[in-house]
Amino acid sequence: MRVAPPATLDELRRLDDLAALDAAAFGPAGGSGLLQEFAAQRGRRVVVALGGGDCGSGGGGGSGDDDGDGAPLLGYVLYQPSSLAVQIVRLAVAPAARRRGVGRALIQAAIAAAAAQRRVACATLHVAPSNAPALALYRACGFADDAIVQDYYGRGAHAVRMVLELGDASHGTPQRPPPEPG
Repeated sequence: MRVAPPATLDELRRLDDLAALDAAAFGPAGGSGLLQEFAAQRGRRVVVALGGGDCGSGGGGGSGDDDGDGAPLLGYVLYQPSSLAVQIVRLAVAPAARRRGVGRALIQAAIAAAAAQRRVACATLHVAPSNAPALALYRACGFADDAIVQDYYGRGAHAVRMVLELGDASHGTPQRPPPEPG
């Protein structure tokens, strides 16, 4: 996996690949508009998982897209670090790479990258209550349900806000990484 600030997305030639993966994960409504808007905002970051890398995926399970090195895009996470937290904004994993640790590795990499830049007390995210696979992944990573956010995805489409406590950044409590698979 490689951590890429938004300014290098074009250099990585990944925006089209990310948009295609986004559409595969979230349907045509996902689209590249969100990705382009996200990439243009200051301070936001992207972590990508490439086949044959840290995720142990080998060459067999990617989206079929290639970055020129022969490494298919397996997934990505968009995140926003702030003064004490990191928000996981979006996570997508190629269908062929699901249930192989890619999502967990991406979440861990985003939190680690944010923590390397500043002290982070928690990670937060929002997920549809009907998205059972995502809820299971986030809970396995140590996230806990925090609240239901009414109309988060639009009228009548609510979200579960989840939080992973990493330590008290204001009091110097050591941060802990998300749990490893057990």
